[in-house]
Amino acid sequence: MQSLQEDEKGGLSTEDRESIPSVPPQEGNGETTEGKSVVASLRRVFSWRNYVVYLLTSWTFSALASMAGFVNLYLRDLGWDYILIGAVASTTGVVAALARLGGGYIGDNYDRKTLSVVAIAMSALYYLLVGITDAFIIVFISLNIYALTNLAKGGSTAFIMDNIPKSDSGFALSLFNAGKSLGVITLLVFSALIPIFGFGQSFRILYLFTGISLLICAFIRDRLLLPGEGNGAREKATSLLRDFLSENASAARNLFSIVPGVFLVVIIDALSDDMFHFGALIYTNEIIGVSINGITIIMLASLLLVGPLVLKVGRISDRVGIRRAGIAVYSLMPVSVLLLILASYVTFWGPTELYVLAESMWPGLGAIFTVPFVAIVLKYVNDLLWWVVLITMIQKSLPRTDTAKMLACFWFTVYVVRAIGPIIAGLVFQYSSPVFLFVIVFFMNLLILGLIHRGGLNINGGKEPAVESEES
Repeated sequence: MQSLQEDEKGGLSTEDRESIPSVPPQEGNGETTEGKSVVASLRRVFSWRNYVVYLLTSWTFSALASMAGFVNLYLRDLGWDYILIGAVASTTGVVAALARLGGGYIGDNYDRKTLSVVAIAMSALYYLLVGITDAFIIVFISLNIYALTNLAKGGSTAFIMDNIPKSDSGFALSLFNAGKSLGVITLLVFSALIPIFGFGQSFRILYLFTGISLLICAFIRDRLLLPGEGNGAREKATSLLRDFLSENASAARNLFSIVPGVFLVVIIDALSDDMFHFGALIYTNEIIGVSINGITIIMLASLLLVGPLVLKVGRISDRVGIRRAGIAVYSLMPVSVLLLILASYVTFWGPTELYVLAESMWPGLGAIFTVPFVAIVLKYVNDLLWWVVLITMIQKSLPRTDTAKMLACFWFTVYVVRAIGPIIAGLVFQYSSPVFLFVIVFFMNLLILGLIHRGGLNINGGKEPAVESEES
């Protein structure tokens, strides 16, 4: 059960709302080398008020949502078995998939600014409910409420993506993922709370705080975001159901014609990814014996590395092309899974004396010297880099019209496949060896890498989008 990220963007504040252009001003074709620097890119993407507001609220979400990686461990702490966790995760995955598909239609036919507010408000409700009680039925309902946020996320994402110039899209989108590094603060607080309140109670305290913070973010979006253009409700000549089906069918055809090779890669990757995420931390905690504080150190290290790397990958995607960036990122995925498999045979990569010394300095710090530390940090960081590559590719390729529906079709495919992963992982954990799960994931990663090498990320009939081109 992974947290679902939001993407955002917009315009710089001016005293007169009417004077704000619908599309951000862009540089001409005579842009200098200096204009292509990181500083110039920052100046361009921060020149729109909506982008700044959306980015800051998204960073707040990302910082506090870093606790989502502990959900399965929390459910184990509540006494849920592997199959129950897998079944609930698969159920919420199906709900998320259906909601995302419906959300695409909603996002292209209703006010996207309102949807961006609704998305974060529904997330707040999820965190509040989990923070208030550990009753099974409330936790189950709250997880499904979070899945239903996808009804609004399609329009929320499209609200920002429609205004990012394609020349800077990789950099602009990577800034959202860079905000995940702020989760370091949340995890440090969590680590300090555990010795006082214990794991479960500390988890609920931070979830309650996150819910309150996200309600404030929803209010800020409602008050400060400027209305988008061309995304209001449209009059329909046909029935709502027929229009919904026809528009989504059209969006699916258009998306498949633009990115045909991507779907097979995305399907296999989504399945392998959810299988890995289901079991990695449980395996590390229950089988390898790394403590909850040690797991927190692993998550901290992942977040510290994410910020600078996602910005670098975003710029690489803009400059050298999607396929080369994709190969560079994904080549490390099988390595991380192989290391986790080997961890059941070789727990430490360094002397045990260093592990003991680190543990005496700070509870959990010794995890740095374990093989799972290297494996999981490598995997989590590369997951984020990989999604920056994919989302950048989609953003560079999509037309400005029907963006939300095309994104909905893409994510619907991802979520449907992901819904299968947790129940498979739960069954393997319950009735076989956890190591066997990661062996399956390892071979799936090798298959994906082979597909990418053979052009699995080619778009528009085998062509990549233009690199570093300015829109006129």
